[in-house]
Amino acid sequence: RPLIVHIARDVTERKRAQKRLQLAATVFENTSEGIMITDSAGRLQSTNPAFTAITGFAADEVIGQNPRILQSGLQSREFYLQMWDSIAATGQWQGEIINRRKNGEAYTQWLNINAVRDVSGKVTHYVGVTFDISELKASERMKDEFIASVSHELRTPLTSIHGSLGLLDSGVASASPEKSAELIRIAKGNSHRLLRLIDDILAIAKIESEKMKFHLRSVNVAELVASAVEANQEYAKQFGVQIDMDPGPDDARVLGDKDRLMQVLANLLSNAAKPSPGGGTIEVTTVSKDGYWRICVTDCGPGSPKSFRGEVFKKFAQADATDRRRRGGTGLGLSISKAIIDRLGGRIGFDSEPGVRTCFYFELPKMQPHWTVEAGGDR
Repeated sequence: RPLIVHIARDVTERKRAQKRLQLAATVFENTSEGIMITDSAGRLQSTNPAFTAITGFAADEVIGQNPRILQSGLQSREFYLQMWDSIAATGQWQGEIINRRKNGEAYTQWLNINAVRDVSGKVTHYVGVTFDISELKASERMKDEFIASVSHELRTPLTSIHGSLGLLDSGVASASPEKSAELIRIAKGNSHRLLRLIDDILAIAKIESEKMKFHLRSVNVAELVASAVEANQEYAKQFGVQIDMDPGPDDARVLGDKDRLMQVLANLLSNAAKPSPGGGTIEVTTVSKDGYWRICVTDCGPGSPKSFRGEVFKKFAQADATDRRRRGGTGLGLSISKAIIDRLGGRIGFDSEPGVRTCFYFELPKMQPHWTVEAGGDR
């Protein structure tokens, strides 16, 4: 009887051990973190599918090789010496490292390396667990640039307004009505710039908290375009640019929120004015397209680089942060515009011929006779 009990316990333990191994294998195969296992000499013995997804290297391409094949060349020799000193002293290391994928692309990853020892304390294997943080790092860089841009955008107009009001208050310009009018114009223009910035920041906060509300009404497209051009003509003149328009048919209507659509057009016009060469013209047109009214804002600036086109409507995104500082802007306008048009059931996009023309546009469904204001309501 004791032997039977012993055998039963042994069988039970084996089953438990088998289940643990099966669970470990399932985790190894299905976890989103890349895992690589090397022997004590650093030769790769096993990798999981997530490792392949992150690096581009299939298991049979790296088995038997040293993980040095992933090195980007962007880390110093001292970096690796400190890494292995830590592993030798504590049995583990973790931190950021820049590696290179099979296609040659450098990326940032978070890597955790642990030494595996046998019962005698001898290292038998090393296990590296990693995940790609390149998008997170890119987001952090964009946020840092955004903070720097907002600081710049706030300081520049406030300094100008403060200076203009100071001169007016001191009476220096009182003897010259023309000079006083010029100082007032400067202060007014910079106040408008501040309002744009505040509107963008408030809008993105409302979008992220899903608190942005829309008051849907029948909107006359021609009147919308005319109002937007009039409101932004002075802003365009700051860059030596003229806005021309063809607002489309008088009876063109969409179901939308006029204030939000004015914000979209302000963003598109601002986006067009900044890169346009002095003396250039921005064209605003309205055309009918497959049951939609398409409003186009076209400029003759340099356009977007092909490598940046997938980023255009992302938050904080601008192709050249240096140009952002020179021209102004936060990188929020197009992201906000896309969020607004998406919520209104429309579409937004752009066409660009580098060095020739760039057209940003949005489309909204044509207002149908059976639609009513009540049918739209508020959102």
